[in-house]
Amino acid sequence: MLTLAAPAQAQPGPVHLVGGIAAEGGALVDRTQGLLGGAGVHLGVHFFGVEIFGLAQGLVGALVMGPHGGEIQGVLWNSAMLGFGVEFLHFALGPSLDFAWGCTDQVGDARCYDGGPLAGIDGRLALVFGALSLSVDVHPTFYRGGTVTGLVAGIGLEL
Repeated sequence: MLTLAAPAQAQPGPVHLVGGIAAEGGALVDRTQGLLGGAGVHLGVHFFGVEIFGLAQGLVGALVMGPHGGEIQGVLWNSAMLGFGVEFLHFALGPSLDFAWGCTDQVGDARCYDGGPLAGIDGRLALVFGALSLSVDVHPTFYRGGTVTGLVAGIGLEL
């Protein structure tokens, strides 16, 4: 008897490259409030469930609340991530070196987010289904004695 079956897809080995690109959008949610959109890229290595990768996210938008409402805001977050991935579920956390531009604080309320390099942290959850990835990042940046926190969701393609 002859049986036709679809060829099995090759599964990555215990050590392989990881990488991808995503369209991202979200908000700054604490003392600086605004909406942002942009892109992110990541590249690194996965070995036996552990992932080490670099993550760069560039976002531009506008502040929506307070005395700086309507001003343009841009950020560049550069993170060194350590995480783990099992099947489709991936978690990662790492420090970041951040840059911000566009809004100039004229009233001394520290609601603008400008300058760099600034220290930050990125926490990431990603669901990866073949070449499709869905991600959520929580990214606080330490700025003027407080934090500016970004919440960003993305949809992208994986290597």
